[in-house]
Amino acid sequence: MNSNVSVELWLHPDKLSALQAALEREHSTLRDHLQSSLEELYRIWVPHEQRAELREKLREEFLQQEFPPGSNFCWAAYRIMEGGELCCCKTRQADELLDAARRLMQYLGCPEEVRPQRFADTIPQRLEITPDDFDQFDLLRTENTGQISGVFDIQLDQGLFSAVNIHSGWHSYRVGDVYGAACYGTHRGRSLPRRPHQSPRAAGLCGGRGTAHQRSDQLR
Repeated sequence: MNSNVSVELWLHPDKLSALQAALEREHSTLRDHLQSSLEELYRIWVPHEQRAELREKLREEFLQQEFPPGSNFCWAAYRIMEGGELCCCKTRQADELLDAARRLMQYLGCPEEVRPQRFADTIPQRLEITPDDFDQFDLLRTENTGQISGVFDIQLDQGLFSAVNIHSGWHSYRVGDVYGAACYGTHRGRSLPRRPHQSPRAAGLCGGRGTAHQRSDQLR
């Protein structure tokens, strides 16, 4: 559901280049900051009651499009920042936590000469979505509707892997920890089952360790 509109801004080319270079040093992008600022303006200036009405309207439209009557499939949603480029996508592959961890492990362990150009290219049946659509998948995951198998935020530029836990919201981990847990499952001769191993690292992936944080609701 891509019904967003663009907002045009102007800045002197020299100033823009300097700003982009400074943000790149911090593994950030101008687009991220502008998007956050725009969403913050929306939260500050649009009354709470109106935001609640719009949130429900958008939710209903999203459900009708993504889950038509009679559908019995699950989506997984990814938000990936790699090389300063943002990609939001969905897949009917029904990825859960360790499925995403295994895919990331395989991508990072692949020799550069045969590695896909970007991590998003490793996701089967990938369909690109808007950041707003990603937020809707996030909300449905925390509501535990059974229609979303997993929601993942993979910030490769910062070395962070985040996933939504249906009970406690977003949890973030270093990519190295996720990679190690996936290696553990693979070396044990298992195919990374739907229920993660109860090793210390695997338990950490399920919220036993790592830094938990609740993501601010972009739609509120």
